[in-house]
Amino acid sequence: MRIGNLFELAEKQLQKEKKEGIIPFYTLSDIIEYAEQIRKWLDKNENNTNKFLKLSPELRKRKLKENRHKYYLRTGK
Repeated sequence: MRIGNLFELAEKQLQKEKKEGIIPFYTLSDIIEYAEQIRKWLDKNENNTNKFLKLSPELRKRKLKENRHKYYLRTGK
């Protein structure tokens, strides 16, 4: 799966938030700030993302399902 660069990813997320009514609008500076936040998160979690990407597709799917299950157990949703 190819997402694109950080700015495209940031804009896609801002479009999603606008559609959901979380934000009324966004500007170019908002896209840049969001891309910066994504980059910081990626730098902080580099080891985790590299480990995840090295897994086979079946193991990735299983890992995502386990993480989703743990999240729902914590939040109660």
